[in-house]
Amino acid sequence: MKGVMEMNDREIVQLFWQRAPGAVDAVEEAYGYQLRQLAENLIFAMDKKLTRPANFYGVGGMKIFRDLIYVMQGLMKADHKFYKQQGIYDFPQKQKKRILQMKLVGALLAVPSIQKQAKGKMTEAIVGPYRKVIEQVQGGDKQ
Repeated sequence: MKGVMEMNDREIVQLFWQRAPGAVDAVEEAYGYQLRQLAENLIFAMDKKLTRPANFYGVGGMKIFRDLIYVMQGLMKADHKFYKQQGIYDFPQKQKKRILQMKLVGALLAVPSIQKQAKGKMTEAIVGPYRKVIEQVQGGDKQ
């Protein structure tokens, strides 16, 4: 069985140990038990492939993106395929009209001539609302 650390990592630790034995001894003397315990915990976690549980932001963010990808599956085809394969869709979705609209948009954007026309307009559609706010703020500064 191979060790937990890759050879490169092991060599780095050994190099540090050889180059700074005084520092290592001082750290070991002060924190030896904690370092050994940390190393044992890390080895256990890596061997068992443990991961930290997702917190509120991780779960919430995942659900927001999951819903967005599902509704916009016509545009985000690769993401939708991945989410479907991974079993991330774990809910019933009732926005049938919106899904149909996005599939239509996705089909239209698959046509090269429409892609060319839409390219410049999409940027303006995304940036436009922010541009208006900036212009209003700049206009307020001049008064």
